Amino acid sequence: MSGSARSLENNNIARVMIKQHAVTQLGVPVLAHPEWLRAGRPDDCLIDGFPYTGIYGKTDAKSDLVLIHPTGRRARIIVKWQGTSGSTDEKFPYVMENAFVVPENDVVILAGGTGAKPAAVRWLVDEAAARSVRTLGRRDVQVMRSVDEVSAWLRSIRDEWLDARAALPPTEDGRLL
Repeated sequence: MSGSARSLENNNIARVMIKQHAVTQLGVPVLAHPEWLRAGRPDDCLIDGFPYTGIYGKTDAKSDLVLIHPTGRRARIIVKWQGTSGSTDEKFPYVMENAFVVPENDVVILAGGTGAKPAAVRWLVDEAAARSVRTLGRRDVQVMRSVDEVSAWLRSIRDEWLDARAALPPTEDGRLL
């Protein structure tokens, strides 16, 4: 199996694990983007293969996953898994640039696996922190190294969103948002 095929396989495994967590721990459904569109764009779900316009203007670029909260707030997860040495980590600058053009304010880059060069991972972590600070809190890009870390983040962000939702007044018909 080629290095690029292995990276794709590892990315898919990580995505499956995150999706399983969303269903079993968060209780949110996972929908492929076309399925989400056909269903009328429901909230409170995890969307697989969510498109965006990338830094080169390509409109059919896709991120791995987008979590949509009932309030409409969204968080994007980009998976870049490198199990063996190769070129995935050479794409980190491109991934970072795209993390700052997607519409979501909360972005997680899962830079998992043991194959990425330590210096490349350090650069990615430092760059995310520095650029998030420069946006004055309007954009939070975090780099995580494991599926467990992403799962914990998903849980915490969803809890934060639910707390914010509970603080909102009910709608005119008495329902909570």
